[in-house]
Amino acid sequence: MDLATIVGMIGAIGFIVMAMVQGGDIGMFINVPSILIVFCGSLFVVLSQF
Repeated sequence: MDLATIVGMIGAIGFIVMAMVQGGDIGMFINVPSILIVFCGSLFVVLSQF
């Protein structure tokens, strides 16, 4: 992984977090069922490919 990739990823995540903080209550961006669907679903799809 080169330096530009790392800088780009950190910058993108930083701007997303900054937009969330500027938008108001950060709690409205956290939805536990959605997080479980995305992460657990992705995990099980990856595991099914092996």
